[in-house]
Amino acid sequence: MSNLNFLFKRFNFLKHPMKSLAILCYISFSFAFGSYAQHLCNADHQHDIFLQDSENRAKFAFMNEQILEEIILRRSAGGSSEVHVIPTVVHIIHDNGEENISSTQVDNAILWLNEAYSNSGESFNPDGTEVPIQFCLAKKDPEGEFTDGVNYVQNSLTDMLVPSQDLALKDLSRWDPLKYLNIWVVKSITREDNSPGVVGYSTFPDSHGSDFDGIVIEAEYFGFYSNFE
Repeated sequence: MSNLNFLFKRFNFLKHPMKSLAILCYISFSFAFGSYAQHLCNADHQHDIFLQDSENRAKFAFMNEQILEEIILRRSAGGSSEVHVIPTVVHIIHDNGEENISSTQVDNAILWLNEAYSNSGESFNPDGTEVPIQFCLAKKDPEGEFTDGVNYVQNSLTDMLVPSQDLALKDLSRWDPLKYLNIWVVKSITREDNSPGVVGYSTFPDSHGSDFDGIVIEAEYFGFYSNFE
C-alpha cells in the first residue's frame, strides 16, 4: 500500500455523516491491507488519471485548504469521543466462480476493518490507538427497503481491467455515494500499462460523491476467510 499523505475532508460527521466518505474509503483500505507490498495498491495511479482534468485539480487544491482549516479547528476544540458509523454496501461482482463469496466472508471483512479502527481483536497493537469510526453493513437500501448490505451481481467484469473498465464496473451497481460507502468485490484486477498487478484500490477525497467514489478489491483479499485455495 502506498504511503500517501491522507487528505482529510471536513470531518463534520454530525451534520454531514457521509461528507468524509472518500477519505474513509482510502483509510479503510490502508488499515485492512497495509501489510501487502506497495505495488498492490492502484490508488496513486487512479488519482493521477483523475488529476489530468483541470476542474479536478482545482477541487484538489481547494480541498487542501479545507484540510488545513479542519486540522486547526479540531486541534483547538480538542476533538470528539463520539463513535461515527458509516453505512456500507458491498457489491459482489461475480460470474458464478470462487469470487462469489459468502455473506459470512463479507461480515468477517467488516469485522476486521472495525477491529483495526478500534485497535482490538486480531488487530490489537499495544502501541496503537482507537479511532472513533466504525463501518456497518447498510440496513436499508436507497429505496428504503430492508437489506443485509450485500448485493450480488453476475457479470464478466469480475475480471476487470484498470483504468479503462473502472467506471463500467461501478455502473453495474452503485448506491448513493453521499449516503453509503460502496465496496466492489471482484475476481481479478489487471492493470493495462504492464505494471505489477494490484489487489485493490480506492478513490481519494476529491472524488467524493462522484461515480468513481468507493473501493474495489479482489475477493481473495476481502475478509478473514476465502473460497480461494
